[in-house]
Amino acid sequence: MATINSATRMDCVEKILLCEPLMTLRSGFIPNYYVDITKYFDSKVQALAKHKSQKGRFYLEREYHQIKTDYYAINVGYLRAQEHRKYEAFQLLFAVR
Repeated sequence: MATINSATRMDCVEKILLCEPLMTLRSGFIPNYYVDITKYFDSKVQALAKHKSQKGRFYLEREYHQIKTDYYAINVGYLRAQEHRKYEAFQLLFAVR
């Protein structure tokens, strides 16, 4: 709450996004803002693979992110999913209108 309070008072902040937590169902996370990450997907997966101490964690595996980004593409629109677009989901908490 303090971060949101401070950030909304700054002229340079246009949006505050909450990223999807690992335990989505328990958190009350409701995505309402989607970002097309298609051109960054492979780089993201490669970066996650660099976390050697986390090896074996399902949430760092390519397949996990493949399924998740495909699911969010369907939420954005069936045609986006057919085009094999990749989306990340966020919850928009604040936006300058």
